[in-house]
Amino acid sequence: MSSNDRKGNLLNCISCGVDHYLVKPFDTDELLNILHASFTSLETGTDTHDIQHLKKDLKILIVEDNKMNQIIITRMLKSMGYDCEVSEDGYEGYLKAKNSKFDIVFMDMIMPEMDGYESARRIIEYDKSYLIAAFTADNMPESRKKAELSGIKEFIPKPVRIEDLKKLFSKYFS
Repeated sequence: MSSNDRKGNLLNCISCGVDHYLVKPFDTDELLNILHASFTSLETGTDTHDIQHLKKDLKILIVEDNKMNQIIITRMLKSMGYDCEVSEDGYEGYLKAKNSKFDIVFMDMIMPEMDGYESARRIIEYDKSYLIAAFTADNMPESRKKAELSGIKEFIPKPVRIEDLKKLFSKYFS
């Protein structure tokens, strides 16, 4: 929420992972709509994706260079009952995936040294059975096509939302 709306604030918020940006004064209905959209399980008292019936002993690898994103994603997974390993760049992620089998790899696409596209391509080249999901704010068709050609099967938009993770886990690990 901001009472000092300036040009570029929305873009800065999006790049920092902020889900919603409200300018004061705002309508309370607008705030309630955002809360209901973001926390759907609060309204009904039930979760749309039941995580209790999911496989629990998953090996998860997060390949993400941004420390804040690492913390957020790790905490989301922990709240779902999962532990994970973290790699800070694409090359380190590729090496971990090559040396230890993971059930799912969450891959940032834009990283220094080796980007997510190249890392995913090398992982799939080594073991075609890997499930790799992209974490990306870039949802352009050409980027999706490039990711799919690299072996990436799923896309989680940034900022990452726990509902998107639950939906993905329900699809693959029920």
